[in-house]
Amino acid sequence: MRAEVGKPIQAARELIQAKKYRDALAKVHEAEAVPNLTGYEKYAIDLTRGSAAQGAGDNDVAVSSFESAVASGRLAPADQLKVIAAIAELHYQAKNYAKAISWASRFEKEGGSDPGIQQVLIQAHYLSGNYAYAAKDLRAEIEADEKADRVPTRGQVAVSLPAAT
Repeated sequence: MRAEVGKPIQAARELIQAKKYRDALAKVHEAEAVPNLTGYEKYAIDLTRGSAAQGAGDNDVAVSSFESAVASGRLAPADQLKVIAAIAELHYQAKNYAKAISWASRFEKEGGSDPGIQQVLIQAHYLSGNYAYAAKDLRAEIEADEKADRVPTRGQVAVSLPAAT
């Protein structure tokens, strides 16, 4: 990466660590202004912008930046799973359940096994009206916990119980 791109990106990453997300976004903007960005530089900018935007609460910018980073094909498999999980969670938080389902499903298809993303998937199906899928998947999760001699989480039990009338 060229210095005129790398220096502001590194500064942005340090600002993210310090939880100064708006300042980090300004540094990312500096890097974006450099002409003739390479594919790798665009990828580094997207990933850094996504992290800064997520911290700043700008979920739309975070999602579009993370989606661009995933589309670049440059993420290591473990990092790609983390970014895909973040995208699924951001879509869920925005109540965009169809996209949350899509990204959470992709997470699982690519080998991810985070129980939090499984809950995003179940809840997104439930909240989008696909009760049969949510119930089937939740039942399978509870049965797996019971077979492993784990107590189902409070959230699993609450979702699986019928509502009081």
